[in-house]
Amino acid sequence: MPSPAAWVESARRLVADLRGRSPQASWTRPESWHLTLLFLGEIEPSAADALAAEGAGLAAACPPAELRADHATVFPPRGRARVLGIGFAAGAPLAAIGELARSLAAAARRVDLEVERREFHAHVTLARLRDCWPDRDVEDFRTAVAAWSFPPYPARELVLFESKLHPTGAVHTARGRWPLGGAAA
Repeated sequence: MPSPAAWVESARRLVADLRGRSPQASWTRPESWHLTLLFLGEIEPSAADALAAEGAGLAAACPPAELRADHATVFPPRGRARVLGIGFAAGAPLAAIGELARSLAAAARRVDLEVERREFHAHVTLARLRDCWPDRDVEDFRTAVAAWSFPPYPARELVLFESKLHPTGAVHTARGRWPLGGAAA
């Protein structure tokens, strides 16, 4: 799900502040920020087409949602931090998006795609850490995110993205778009 402009601008200001006071990190670019419901890795175009064929129906069954960013996400949850992001508040809107993520995974399995078994954790990735950050810097990230006031994150459409890795970061190209709830996105 693509990130809305107002949310991106708010997160961009947060990242600019964090970048100036944090250890080295590979900060993701604002134009690549999105909420990933299902990651598939490299797949054949025919498999992507088969999954896309189910996209409209799955999106139509999920009501549009208004998500609220409310905490830092650090992966893995224990041990050395490798990914930093923004998580979303629990509640009915997030539950609907979680159900859509599970439905997408089931659809992917039906077309013989290998799906990660990890539980869905709604987040937007802001940085990847190559070098270990001291615990105090990870805690500073958590504190900064908790204190930040984000605008709502309206989830209005399901997008099938193709990602290509480049030296400057991933480039995402939309290969299919479907409105949630069957309404215009």
